[in-house]
Amino acid sequence: YVKNAYDPQYTVDGKYDEKAAAKAETLDIALCMVLKQQGLAFKIEKTKNLKETIDECQQIFGKIFTPSDVSVIVGMADRLGFTGEYITMLAAYCSGIGKKSLRYVEKTAFSLFDEGIDSVETLSEYIKKKESMHEALPKIKKMVGAGERSLTDKESKLVEKWLCEYSYDIEMVKIAYEKSVSHVENGKFIPYMGG
Repeated sequence: YVKNAYDPQYTVDGKYDEKAAAKAETLDIALCMVLKQQGLAFKIEKTKNLKETIDECQQIFGKIFTPSDVSVIVGMADRLGFTGEYITMLAAYCSGIGKKSLRYVEKTAFSLFDEGIDSVETLSEYIKKKESMHEALPKIKKMVGAGERSLTDKESKLVEKWLCEYSYDIEMVKIAYEKSVSHVENGKFIPYMGG
């Protein structure tokens, strides 16, 4: 780095000025924030229904978003190509299961995108399956005598596979349980039922 008499970090005689350097860094950060906000404003203005999507998401989460929050929504629309309806539906689902963080919504959005769940229709189907699983899980736990204990990871994956991937209803799970009762002695019904 060549010292420059016009560089605010150095005095005219070429000595490093710590206060001037801190002030210059603060100004650089402020400028970056302004440019970022201008970029967000431009994308919001140019993307169809994005402002409405942001407003709806603010209502869902019950708060006014910071520029950082807004950038999460803009990123989902811009980088992943999600529509406002998709983003709003995902935000409502996450909020409904108690996850009221936009970072959680963003993480879920990237995961769903990787799974090919990238349209309102596929998201709607995903949500229905997840909701039916959450509804059926306590019934299955009661059925197999799990009581209040959490299912193991292996058990949870099996149950999720039955309900979400295979689309079995609780009646099908009940039939599997009834067939396993006479064959299981240690109370580990779920792995046997999976077979």
